[in-house]
Amino acid sequence: MHNYHDQFGFLNGGRENVDNGRFSYRVTESGSTLYSVSEAGFVPSDWTLALKTKLYSGKTLKLAAQHLVSIPLGNPNSGAGAHLPGFGFSLIASGAWNWFKSTTQIGASVVPPPEALDSLMRPISLGWMQNFEFKLIPSLSLLVQWQGETPRFKNTDNIGLTIIPLDLIIGFSGTAFERDSRHLFWQVGFSEDPLGKGASIDLSPYRDWE
Repeated sequence: MHNYHDQFGFLNGGRENVDNGRFSYRVTESGSTLYSVSEAGFVPSDWTLALKTKLYSGKTLKLAAQHLVSIPLGNPNSGAGAHLPGFGFSLIASGAWNWFKSTTQIGASVVPPPEALDSLMRPISLGWMQNFEFKLIPSLSLLVQWQGETPRFKNTDNIGLTIIPLDLIIGFSGTAFERDSRHLFWQVGFSEDPLGKGASIDLSPYRDWE
């Protein structure tokens, strides 16, 4: 991780100050530990259900509304979920012109924090996303996405928790096995928090298909 960040000039977010292979995070207030997780592993997290409603569909411009419901199936004590359901709503606008496509999303979400962190976290946050898609060949596109949200933490002197979390995602998408207007859609990407200070996901590969 350190070598990768050094190679591309990304910040390490303080990882250089601790031993490699160590996983833990702890929230303290006036010397007392409010919340801590010290074990890494694969655990179930909250499930999110999404419903998208088409508002307008033109030749080049499309508008939609997205509703989200988070089901609290994860364990808050393992850092994998909230203790109550969450909700979200956003508006999505996309436009396509030949080899180029742009998608903008703006919305808000309500996610109750763990009970121990009620005094330090806001339940409501505003988020945004800007995605650009460049078609390289008919079945392959380059994706560049920039996304962020308002800080969830409050009443803290830790600057790293009060700046806007940002993520930059670069990847590819395409289609395969086309037959009778049906095809396999796939996308693969790589996420990085360019600031290296906020509460962003540090390094996250992802993939999707349908």
